[in-house]
Amino acid sequence: MKLSDIHTHFPEKSTADICIGSALADKPFSAEYSEQQAFFSLQHNIPFSFGIHPWQAACLENNFEDELVQLESLFIKYKDKSILMGEIGLDSCKPNLPLQKIIFERQLDIAAKIGCTAIILHCVKTLHLLPPILENFRKKSTANIIIHGFSGSEQEVYKLNSYDVYFSFSENSLKHRKKAVFSAAAVPQNRLLTETDMAAPETLQNALLLLSAIRQQNPDDCATQIYNNAAQIIKHLKK
Repeated sequence: MKLSDIHTHFPEKSTADICIGSALADKPFSAEYSEQQAFFSLQHNIPFSFGIHPWQAACLENNFEDELVQLESLFIKYKDKSILMGEIGLDSCKPNLPLQKIIFERQLDIAAKIGCTAIILHCVKTLHLLPPILENFRKKSTANIIIHGFSGSEQEVYKLNSYDVYFSFSENSLKHRKKAVFSAAAVPQNRLLTETDMAAPETLQNALLLLSAIRQQNPDDCATQIYNNAAQIIKHLKK
């Protein structure tokens, strides 16, 4: 059984066949700190995502141009590596949502400009704000978009699926968010992903088993489809 961890903050601990590392948002964004966290991934050819997390964006003042310049410089510096943009997005549990939205959209502009092929989104209680943002982005880019830790409704799956997004589920989201159970059953087969996020590596298989039960699939078949979905994203990272 091949496992795919599309979003983990601890790639050095991962046992997945496909793994994508992501920077933590425990400090203000800086290129230097992001590179420190990416060191293991960059040395071991594991894809890694850089971005100004909405938690970081919420703490920025209106003068945020330096952070955007640093982010774009990272993508230019590592253009021959397997890198994604993320986590970026919106979080209504944090302050300054209008500022978060501006920084989110500016990062999408950078992604379109530099030809970024994959983006990981963090959206907490803000999925309803995504359609017009994605509508505009899709005019400029065909990048793979992954909504990590998805916990939206079945109706939101149908609405967001029209923008060709992937829906990633963790054990935590499937166990503790009732809506996620119904939405996980509604996700098209070729748009389904799994992740660990901040949790231990063994939770990846737990997420897979929960998904296969929810979708009434054989676990091996479910794992194979998710692996193929993740591989489809990975193959586009290097140009």
